[in-house]
Amino acid sequence: MNIISTITLCDVDITPTNQLSFINQQAQFNYFASKAVQTIAKCKYQARTAKIRIRGYVDSLINCNYGYYTNSYNGVSKTFYFWIVSKNLVARNTTELTIQIDVIQTWYFSAEYRPCFIEREHVYNDAIGANTIPEDFELGDYITYLRKPVDALIGDPCFIVGVTDTSDGEIGGIYGKTYSGFILKYFSYNDTDKLNTYITNMCKNGKGDAIAFIFTFPSTLLASYNLVSGDSIPSWQGVLTTATITLTWAEMVKNFNFNLYNYTPFNNKLYTYPYNFVTIKNTSGSNVVLKTELFDNYQLLQFTLNTVLTQHPIINLVPREYSGKDFAIDDSITLDDYGLCSWNNDNYSNWFAQHTNSITTQSSNANISMQAKGKVIDNNYNNALDNRNTTAVKGAFNTAMGSIGSLASGNIGGAISGGISGGVNTALNYGQTTENANNDLSNSNLMNTTDYQNTIASINASVRDAQVQPNTAKGSTNQCGLDMARNTATFYIEQNGIKPEYARIVDTHWQMFGYKVNRMGTPYLNSRQKWNYIKTVGCNITGEIPHEDIDEMQHIFDNGITIWHDESYMYNYNTANPLAT
Repeated sequence: MNIISTITLCDVDITPTNQLSFINQQAQFNYFASKAVQTIAKCKYQARTAKIRIRGYVDSLINCNYGYYTNSYNGVSKTFYFWIVSKNLVARNTTELTIQIDVIQTWYFSAEYRPCFIEREHVYNDAIGANTIPEDFELGDYITYLRKPVDALIGDPCFIVGVTDTSDGEIGGIYGKTYSGFILKYFSYNDTDKLNTYITNMCKNGKGDAIAFIFTFPSTLLASYNLVSGDSIPSWQGVLTTATITLTWAEMVKNFNFNLYNYTPFNNKLYTYPYNFVTIKNTSGSNVVLKTELFDNYQLLQFTLNTVLTQHPIINLVPREYSGKDFAIDDSITLDDYGLCSWNNDNYSNWFAQHTNSITTQSSNANISMQAKGKVIDNNYNNALDNRNTTAVKGAFNTAMGSIGSLASGNIGGAISGGISGGVNTALNYGQTTENANNDLSNSNLMNTTDYQNTIASINASVRDAQVQPNTAKGSTNQCGLDMARNTATFYIEQNGIKPEYARIVDTHWQMFGYKVNRMGTPYLNSRQKWNYIKTVGCNITGEIPHEDIDEMQHIFDNGITIWHDESYMYNYNTANPLAT
């Protein structure tokens, strides 16, 4: 039996968990042959684990950490690669080497990798959103890389006046598919004088109470209507929508890298949640976190402003084409800083305008009544005088007839005394009646004048009472204007992420150990151009390999192994590791 083994000692950079890949066995052999330090020919057949005694001192072998030998038996050769586990001087010029077979290189081209559970690896697809399985990293505090206000809400607001009645007979309409009986009047922020004049005129016309509310509204949302102060706002169905707000991926990457002190991440997963994400915020402290990778087009993030023209309007910022929804209302945020206003209602002008007709009518009726009563008094007075005169004539006639009767009877004395007596009585009655008529005339005129004066005095008192009533504050006295005053009553779109320190730690970890994938499948040994890391759970390897070597190989993969594809890049993680072409 002819058994021959040749042992070659080498100096290589690989380790049990940092191996090299080769395109074929010849390339593998050539590489290790190029690393040879010493070759020992015509040795006996070597076992897979053994102690070898060779000539030389330990110092002469100090740079040897690896080796290979080729066993030949019956014309069949097999090269085994091994680690030099220890070196001991056992005699003069004799060193004993303890070797252990390198199962990865020895059986590299014999191993067949079967599906198993893969915990970590360098993936074939590093596109944004392709790798989102959570990792077990401490991420620290988040910082803001980019803060972008929604410009459509920045600037001076306008004022909307809701009234129930106008002089031109306008009626309400449909706003946001809801009928409103109010007429909405537009006033520019710079036209408060016109607004004051409008309120004053409404009060002077007795329609002050027709003003139901005044509220602020983003003027830019009404820009397309080309309104001027005092115009009525036309109604519409549906919501009021402005132009789309955008945030580009290029803008986000630029800011992210800049804030990392111009460090460009090697792994695209660092641009996804929870390492990098978008937040939409309002000035009330509310926020909604959005994952960039869930946008249908992460290159162009789009948002839309929605609102309805109502008192105390609610404005909504809605992500578009996000999380499988064209209009992601569930992931939207609202703003309610545009509140109700207050105004001064002139109660006297309003009351006077509402009661002008009644005041005028009451005054006119009092005058007419006084004149009518005067005529009645005059008629009664004249009638009293006529009655006085008639009574006097009748008295004189009766006295004369009595005297004639006495004369006819020969009673001359009786006729004389009767005539004198009747004449005196008639004169007395005439005078008394005249005095009574004049007294009634005076009293009636006095009462008539007094009644008229009292009526006019009551009307004037009502007017004076209205004049001293204070004006009424209408609308909301609980103003909310801080953010509006400092032009911050808007939404903010922010790009947030981990601090540069943590970003570098995470990216370096992925450079070395790939992503957590937690998938069932065959390990990727050559998905990258420079190196691949694989860590399995229950690795499955088959092939014409001794069972103990298969067990050891599976154990190595379960603990994690890096396979380098180019010796010149070994251990240099500070370089890009592109996808294999």
